[in-house]
Amino acid sequence: MICCILMGGRCWLQIQHQQKQTLVTEKTGTYQVTVLPDQWRVNGNFDQATGKYQNQKVLVQLFLTSKQQQRELMTVTQPVRLQIHGKISPLLPATNQNQFDYRFYEQQLGIYNQIKGQGSLRLLPGQTLLDQLHCLRARISHRFTNFPQPLASYCQRLLLG
Repeated sequence: MICCILMGGRCWLQIQHQQKQTLVTEKTGTYQVTVLPDQWRVNGNFDQATGKYQNQKVLVQLFLTSKQQQRELMTVTQPVRLQIHGKISPLLPATNQNQFDYRFYEQQLGIYNQIKGQGSLRLLPGQTLLDQLHCLRARISHRFTNFPQPLASYCQRLLLG
């Protein structure tokens, strides 16, 4: 009986936390987000990352305006402070039956909102030990890209995976 009460209380607290973190409506503005160097997923002019906005994890979707920004993000080895002009909104749920629920997946990682827009970058020095470890991981990952294929992908997956 005590286990059921404790588990029910834990679920209730989780739901309350989730409701507090999730935005109700979309807002347009300028947002400052900090992104660690190994969190970037570059895909042409569209980049995606997990960052921190007001001590909350957010999904960042950045539309690049120049090739220079793309090159910078592909070789970044320090935390980046982004100033994004765009929209912050809650993650969208699955729209079709039996579709992969990306919102549920991200919520399990502690991400409840997303920021989409264009922005400018500014490099920051790594401040904490965890930041330093992320910087080291990014430098090693960039070094592996110089290896021949398939050795580069093996090293990425097996050593940094």
